[in-house]
Amino acid sequence: MNQFWQGKYLLLTCEERDGKTLLVMSELYPTKEALDASGTGAREAINETF
Repeated sequence: MNQFWQGKYLLLTCEERDGKTLLVMSELYPTKEALDASGTGAREAINETF
């Protein structure tokens, strides 16, 4: 397993609102150190995820 993903949880929820789907993505890291080690750039990378 890639060390980046070790201990990290990714939660996706979908909810219908006014006939549209709201998608919420949350990340949970086991420690602050793991969060810090994940680096930056998540905003830029999210477009590639979807």
